[in-house]
Amino acid sequence: MNQPIRPVPYTPPPPPGRTVFRNLKPGLLLTLLALATLVGVASYVFTARAVQIDIEPLPDSYAIRGGLLNFKLGERHLLRPGTYQLQAEKAGYRPLQTRFVVERSSNQVFDFALEKLPGLVSFNSAPVDGASVFIDDQLIGTTPLSEVELTPGEHTVRLEAERYRVWEQSLEVAGANARQRIDARLLPAWAELSVSTEPANAELRIDGELLATTPAAVEVLEGQRQLEISLSGYKTIERKLEVVAGNNQSLDGIRLEKSDGRVALDSNPRGANVTVGGIYRGQTPLRLALAPGRSYEIQFSRAGYKKATRTVAVRSGEGRSLAIDLEAEEGIVNVSVLPRDSRVLVNGEPVGTGSQSLVLPAIPHQLRVEREGFAPFTREITPRPGFDQDLPVTLRTLEQARYDALKPTISTAAGQTLKLIRPGNFRMGASRREPGRRANEVIRRISLTQPYYVATTEVTNEQFRMFDPQHESGIVGRSTLNLEKAPVVNITWEQAARYCNWLSTRDGLQPAYEERDGALFLKRPAGTGYRLLSEAEWIWAGRGDSLSKFPWGQSMPPAAGAGNFADDSARPVVARVIAGINDGHAATAPVGSFPANERGLHDFAGNVAEWVNDFYAVNPGQTDDLETDPLGPTQGDFHVVRGSSWKHSTITELRWSFRDYAAEPRNDIGFRIARYAD
Repeated sequence: MNQPIRPVPYTPPPPPGRTVFRNLKPGLLLTLLALATLVGVASYVFTARAVQIDIEPLPDSYAIRGGLLNFKLGERHLLRPGTYQLQAEKAGYRPLQTRFVVERSSNQVFDFALEKLPGLVSFNSAPVDGASVFIDDQLIGTTPLSEVELTPGEHTVRLEAERYRVWEQSLEVAGANARQRIDARLLPAWAELSVSTEPANAELRIDGELLATTPAAVEVLEGQRQLEISLSGYKTIERKLEVVAGNNQSLDGIRLEKSDGRVALDSNPRGANVTVGGIYRGQTPLRLALAPGRSYEIQFSRAGYKKATRTVAVRSGEGRSLAIDLEAEEGIVNVSVLPRDSRVLVNGEPVGTGSQSLVLPAIPHQLRVEREGFAPFTREITPRPGFDQDLPVTLRTLEQARYDALKPTISTAAGQTLKLIRPGNFRMGASRREPGRRANEVIRRISLTQPYYVATTEVTNEQFRMFDPQHESGIVGRSTLNLEKAPVVNITWEQAARYCNWLSTRDGLQPAYEERDGALFLKRPAGTGYRLLSEAEWIWAGRGDSLSKFPWGQSMPPAAGAGNFADDSARPVVARVIAGINDGHAATAPVGSFPANERGLHDFAGNVAEWVNDFYAVNPGQTDDLETDPLGPTQGDFHVVRGSSWKHSTITELRWSFRDYAAEPRNDIGFRIARYAD
């Protein structure tokens, strides 16, 4: 049998993945969803951080924006790391909108503060408006002022108004749009001054400002004020007032005095002293105010002139003048002058040449006597009436004046004292017939033209060690040569010269010695630096123009106390001595132990011989030629040594003319310093 063919319904298969859930029971599905949620929450809790948000003051409301979830547990929020937006509001404060970042660290705290809104303050002043208002010294306007915004907190308020005292107080601004009001009561800074005068209608001024005419009542600001009341024909009244605000003052019934008369006084010559009624009032020319209605005795006086007296009377407001010729008082000054042809000047005016009898007013005058080639003489003279004065004047040559201007004594940084030696002409050396003479003692004619300074003593160990702290002068037998005040010895000529240069630098002088090829030479000209004496200077300083053979006289043995020589005290250390005398020193003695010569110089005889500047030569000069300021040869192998020492005892060695020389240091050679005066 034939069956009909029919379509079979088609049911599509379920989508992949849904078959499981389709076949799940509803209870199981809910369980799975709950489990998934729990896992998500656990994951958030595990990755979130506890964050505390502190806002001062406590806001009315706040919210945190950002992130997927925002859990709050108690006072803390659970927030995952990231950026969040905080919004907070409170009445009276500005809304807060800010961001904060949560990091991965635990227990994070964020502090925020709400800003209070300003306060609204109004200012008024009485009894006047227009007072300047200052807040914390800043001008903000003038009264009245309404609802000025001020930041919360303490402020200083100051109000200032002309003619009123300053008003000031502290103000605590509440803020938060709160309204406050300041009502300042200003106090006046003046007092009332009432003035009346007799006669009336006088002008009243305070500090120079015209305020009214009397009688009047005026307001005067507090403080120290200058009151002036003036009326034509009357004396002006001036007073200082101390005005206190609120304390009124009254000056009633002030009687004005008629104005003074004016007197103009003069004299010939001017500069006369003026007294009125015995009271000194000044010198002519002079203007005086004198009260009217009486006579005044006016006296004029001036040194060298007779007194003059006049009587004067003046009327109120009158002006007068009075001039007088003063009669001179004179005296005589007899001036005798040398040279006789010298010019004489008085007060700069020539009065003739030669001696003069000057008749002059009995006042001080400037006398001057002058002549070419001489230093002028000036003096103030005052003649005395009735008494003649005698004034002898002898002019000095320019050279004499130059010497007189020099200091007689100077000192050094090392403590030496130097005496001024004036130059002169002399002979040095010895004749061939003089016992003890040596061949190098030729007679020389010397002219010294420059003044110079010479140390009163030889340089000591103490002074030399300022330059060379390591120097040792040594020992002789049992006697030390190292005492501080003993003369330095065992030094070369060059060490002495270097010491001079060092001392010159200490005293601000140009050194006198210069170095050439490793050796020192005296500069020519030498300048004013310290140096050694030249041989000629040494003789002139020690002996002068004396013709004595020995420092103590003409014969041996030395006089007692003449110096430190080789005598009985030196027998342990020298072979030959002067028998029968004893100076108490076996070797060197402290400088200045023996009397000085007539120029105040010590130890030119005995103690130690001295290096001088000159190179040594047997015949350093010509016997017939005059040598001017000789400094010796310019070079040589030895230097001259002058003077006797503690080792010397013979006639040859103790004479002034004895000339020694050396190149090496010795224990009986020292030195003294010198320098030119200018």
